[in-house]
Amino acid sequence: MDVETPVLVVGGGMAGLSTAAFLCHQGVRPMLVERHTEPSRLPRARTVNARTMELYRALGLEDAIRARPSVYARWPEMARADTVAGEERFRPRAGEHTPADVSPVPWGPINQDELELILRDYAGRHGADVRFGTELVSFTAGGAGVVARLRERATGAEHAVRAAYLVAADGPRSPVRERLGIGFRDFRGIGTVTHYANVFFRADLSGATRGRPIGLWFLDRPKPGTVLMPRDLEGTCVLMVPFDPERVGGLSDADCVELVRTAVGANGLKVELLSDIPGEPRRLRTWELAGRLADGYGRGRVFLVGDAAHVMPPTGAFGANVSVHDGHNLAWKLALVLDGTAGPDLLATYEAERRPVAAFTIDQAMRHLRESTDLGDGGGAPADELETIFGYTYRSAAPSGDLPAAVHPRAARGLPGTRAPHVELVRDGRRISTLDLFTGRFVLLSGSEDRAWCDAFRNTARRYGLPLNAFRRGDGIDGALETAYGIGAAGAALIRPDGFVAWRCPEPADDAAAVARDVLSRSLCLPPR
Repeated sequence: MDVETPVLVVGGGMAGLSTAAFLCHQGVRPMLVERHTEPSRLPRARTVNARTMELYRALGLEDAIRARPSVYARWPEMARADTVAGEERFRPRAGEHTPADVSPVPWGPINQDELELILRDYAGRHGADVRFGTELVSFTAGGAGVVARLRERATGAEHAVRAAYLVAADGPRSPVRERLGIGFRDFRGIGTVTHYANVFFRADLSGATRGRPIGLWFLDRPKPGTVLMPRDLEGTCVLMVPFDPERVGGLSDADCVELVRTAVGANGLKVELLSDIPGEPRRLRTWELAGRLADGYGRGRVFLVGDAAHVMPPTGAFGANVSVHDGHNLAWKLALVLDGTAGPDLLATYEAERRPVAAFTIDQAMRHLRESTDLGDGGGAPADELETIFGYTYRSAAPSGDLPAAVHPRAARGLPGTRAPHVELVRDGRRISTLDLFTGRFVLLSGSEDRAWCDAFRNTARRYGLPLNAFRRGDGIDGALETAYGIGAAGAALIRPDGFVAWRCPEPADDAAAVARDVLSRSLCLPPR
């Protein structure tokens, strides 16, 4: 083989780059290939929610993200109107305000293209082999691993790569998913709501906006369902118009300019059409506003993340965030299986955990779509935003328990299968969050000053070769852990590397060592040691 890598990530968008970054954080050095030479300049997602920012904070990227704010930081409002220049009909409900008792991390207003550059740089600096302008030609997967054929687009040169695992982040038309024969079905019979044509352009819209801080327009012209999204404060925007995909190829530059003028409500507006990918010819790109879910999240040594596994309407700003969380869930499991610390059955929990989350979130996005536009079948009012963003649950064999699809973060109280609660602590005289203790390892939190729980889990973890941090009252930790985590003054909770509760006990045990053996063996899908 020409090259070997532990994990081959196919796709250099937000899902693929995040997965590569999380793998690097876990000590795995993946290869990532992307067919385009550079990331797209289309803003797409323009803000990441607070849960996603928690994950990037653990990578040390929070400051870098906040240093590159999107236009949404300055223009946080949304509006619905006939045209930009026309009279507003209403401003849809805007969220993105996370109470301090739920998370210490605010939303991150950043364009997806800017975020992808940060993630690409992080992955490259931490050992990933990142290759843009390289496409996957073919692959075969078996019990011993994956053999892939790659092609450098600039030269046409091909070479083989052997990987232990392949992660497909290659979008809604995923060739990898199709090669695996995994179905991509309409969500509850909804499927495609409409097709869109994107027009990327630059124009002075100040006359039409009249100083209003609108970062997202839902318009009825040139067609109902049109969306106009400013990319920056200098007039660079993307116009998304519902369009028959079979007719898009017949649109001329003049047609595109006229679409922009009609949406803005300004005849004669000077419009400069732009290419969304630097160095590549300008082209009109299309996409589907749809709800779809893959029948499975992988097969054997190949896994699907992001749009390859699910697509949902952009309303609610859920899709890109769910894609990031896919990679975060998968990365720590791959890392532990690759080094032999966990059994291969741990990887089966990826689909068991993430696919129900996608189904829940697609449903919420559809409901938000109905609230904001006349498109789609909403199916009722959406859930509380905090419940959707923070409250999704994992009901796999790893964190045992029978849970609903989501639990409000204020009601979770450390239930196994829910995100570990944020609690403000004082550690060695410095204020921190419990989230700052979750750095990609298993973490044991004990409300007791007694060492029994911590010693039992530390000793058992050593037998597995598992990195584990243990904190108890008296280790410089002071805070209301007992109530927030439901562990009482003598209990403990085990937190997984992804910040989800794997187990908790509200009281001391007669044999803490036996409990630790049972809990860690189930969490790692290995026999007790």
